[in-house]
Amino acid sequence: MKIAFVGDSFCAHAGPGTPAGEDLELGLELNKKYGVGIRQDDVIPDDFDQYDWPYLVTKHFNAEPTHCGIQGVNFYHSFEMFQRKTRDEDYIIFCVTEPFRMINKYKLPINTFWIDEIVAQTDRGKLMLEYSVGGPDSLRHGGLTKSQIVDIVIHARNYGRTMMDEDAAIVMHHALLMYVDNMMVEKGKKCLWFNSFKEFKHDWMKPFVPRSGPIGNQDLFSITKGRDHNDPSARNHMSKDEQITMSKMVIDILEHDDLEDGIFVMDKWFPVVRKDSDIIDGFIYP
Repeated sequence: MKIAFVGDSFCAHAGPGTPAGEDLELGLELNKKYGVGIRQDDVIPDDFDQYDWPYLVTKHFNAEPTHCGIQGVNFYHSFEMFQRKTRDEDYIIFCVTEPFRMINKYKLPINTFWIDEIVAQTDRGKLMLEYSVGGPDSLRHGGLTKSQIVDIVIHARNYGRTMMDEDAAIVMHHALLMYVDNMMVEKGKKCLWFNSFKEFKHDWMKPFVPRSGPIGNQDLFSITKGRDHNDPSARNHMSKDEQITMSKMVIDILEHDDLEDGIFVMDKWFPVVRKDSDIIDGFIYP
């Protein structure tokens, strides 16, 4: 069996050595340097990378994984990676991010949070900038320097403030999802879909309901506590228990081949205990 995981940071960590290019030592060094994410006396469990939900799913089925989860980027970049790496997978699991992340030729994680923190030069922004130079982003941007990334961030902020049409970004995001879904249907692929964040759409737009397989009725951010992705022990923004529960949900669905199109209810695995009002309005985690 072959399983692909395509999307954002909610599926980027998929076991030891993932995402490609992750530098744990650099991450820990920067966390300590800027006092962000973890404290000096925090202890990272030895098995911290053994409970990523994609890894648990892969192990359960003894499957060959295709890893296409990229932190912080537009969904286009994740799907483009999948197009380059696909190996005729039996199942494809999509984690769809929000629409306002900027597509860019360097495949940098240009999202509002990333831009604001780097421009403001907060401790977190300094950490993000240094990690973008030496961490997984470097595999995609081809060796940009710190000053080059700062220039890109400033241009991105100015574009977002003066030129970007967010309404159009929502429409194009939905159009891309429908294109991908249609491609999966044409190829006869079995897919499982999740919204990483609450879906953005206009009043005149129907919700995105794929035909290639079901989509969960809860967004992944709402079932987690939005954990700090700079904390190496909080992978996919999930606690260990949340990772295990997520893997059980996916395993149950795939084992029962319960992949009819439509919306599936996640309450069996993740009972609804939070309201939209509990989530910080407009907060988009990278």
